[in-house]
Amino acid sequence: MSPEPGLFCVSAWFKVVSKLSYTFDTDKPCMWLFSVSKGRITISGQGRSDRELKPMNQVVASPGTPITIHYSDEELICFDAMIVFEEYIHGRLLAGGGPETAFKPGEARLWTEPQINTPDVLLAMDELKWSIRKAVTPLPYYYFKCGEILMLIKRNQEQPELIDKRRADHVTWDNKQRIFKVKDAIDRNMLEPPNLSRLAALAAMSESKLRRSFKLVYGVTIAAYVREGKMQQAMRMLAKDEMSIRDIARACGYECAGRFSAVFRKIHHITPSQYRKSFDL
Repeated sequence: MSPEPGLFCVSAWFKVVSKLSYTFDTDKPCMWLFSVSKGRITISGQGRSDRELKPMNQVVASPGTPITIHYSDEELICFDAMIVFEEYIHGRLLAGGGPETAFKPGEARLWTEPQINTPDVLLAMDELKWSIRKAVTPLPYYYFKCGEILMLIKRNQEQPELIDKRRADHVTWDNKQRIFKVKDAIDRNMLEPPNLSRLAALAAMSESKLRRSFKLVYGVTIAAYVREGKMQQAMRMLAKDEMSIRDIARACGYECAGRFSAVFRKIHHITPSQYRKSFDL
């Protein structure tokens, strides 16, 4: 979608049958902020070496020359992206925030992985992704959300002390890849996720290091992440009338329906019964 001149938001999820390439041809400077979840995606362009995108946030800046995206065959591809031109920066950011919000797309080359992969940037990109997929939010949300993401990264670049941490609290790039795998394993089976020992084996970490690293990357404990994920699943099940609240509680791992209702209310600020009544069920 293009919520604003000079700004494009993309959320893609598809299976590639055979190798596929797409050339984005423009003569205007621009930057792409990619958030890759699955699949091998390679970027190439005039005067640049081929670059395989990692499963994290990363930036590709173009001075105004074509960019070609290559997708490997027989793979599920999942990524989200913001494409930003100077037209959006001058028309929206400068108009709303003044000179301190100014930057050029080419400056994105100076951004480092730690600056664009802080928990608040990851969260904002995730919020943008789901808003794009649902496509029910008014358009102003998208250009303000994109502005928020860019300003968070700009802040991280200008104030590196905000993201500098003690070595003991630092999560290396390699360990982040392991944490991403752990999160993916949980997401694939949220109602019956692997136990902590299996997750630790998957990450090749001790359980204590896994717990600490997961919280540093995502800002919540594994237990809290699973609990919130189950309550999201519960919302979907409550929207259907073929399951009782007791059955839904058991599906979410709660033998006591009262305990399930208490957790649901703590997270969503409404009881399961009240939520179900909103659907006239």
